[in-house]
Amino acid sequence: MRTAREVLSADPSLEALFAEMRAAEEARAPLGCTAAAASLFAVLLLFGSCSALFDKSGAIAAIVPAVAGIGLAIFAVTRLFRLSTQSDRAAACFGRFVRRTVELALDEGQYLPGAGIPESIILASGLYPSGDEYDSGDLVGGKEGSTSFHFARVLSENVEIETDSDGNETENRTTVFSGVWFVADFNKHFHSRTRVVPDTAERLFGKRLGRWMQNAGNRGKLVELESPEFERMFAVYSDSQQEARYVLSPALMDRLTALGRKHRGLRAAFHDGCIALALPDAPAYLRKTSASTAEALAAALLRSISPYVSLVSALDLNTRIWTKE
Repeated sequence: MRTAREVLSADPSLEALFAEMRAAEEARAPLGCTAAAASLFAVLLLFGSCSALFDKSGAIAAIVPAVAGIGLAIFAVTRLFRLSTQSDRAAACFGRFVRRTVELALDEGQYLPGAGIPESIILASGLYPSGDEYDSGDLVGGKEGSTSFHFARVLSENVEIETDSDGNETENRTTVFSGVWFVADFNKHFHSRTRVVPDTAERLFGKRLGRWMQNAGNRGKLVELESPEFERMFAVYSDSQQEARYVLSPALMDRLTALGRKHRGLRAAFHDGCIALALPDAPAYLRKTSASTAEALAAALLRSISPYVSLVSALDLNTRIWTKE
């Protein structure tokens, strides 16, 4: 991934875009203060006009503050409209800045804030069931070396409505998955589906009973591997014992174990020639900061996606095996 300085050198127009964004943001403050003050005085004048009518102080005493109040109200509305325009302008500039930064920082880089990971991809992995409500966005894609990847934020929830004896309804939400979903081209050929999930059964109920509970589900065959530390953290299920051992080499198990220490609840799936990682409660990325320069903003944006881009090297996915290109 390229640095912020390299990004700005590749496209000097980012400096101008940053300046336009900051100008729009700075213009909002006085507009907001003026609109608030005008609104307050308009309310006071209109209240005074109504009081004059009720006190029978005369039409002139009521009309003058009423006209002034209406004038101030119109002025406040125009200021609020300009405030909204400047806010939209700042947001649009920031969006263009983010997209261009990602495009230049990554090979084949793209940022699609309105796109995400389809729920069908989540379900195909076998790592999580379907939720009642599903949302995904902030899709980032690119290539590191020989490995194509993409990731996006995902929120899947179950929603239950409970009704008490008086007919009052209460909405209860349960999180199925909330975090970042990462998908990359895997560096080995395989045809089966292998899943790596937290080994909660064995950890809670002991080795013998835990193994029985693991095999009791419909996840596929439990695979026993020769890495005690990995097996203390994860349970592995696969359609093919042989391919699971081929995919999960000792080196990859060590790397997943290290990753599991950093991301509590980490899950992984190997299917359709790809590796998918579910990173629960992972930090958000590509958010606006108070950076004072274009380079500082670009650097902050790149730092926010770096943990996900670096998964390619963390799992050594660029080491191609045999004929995998």
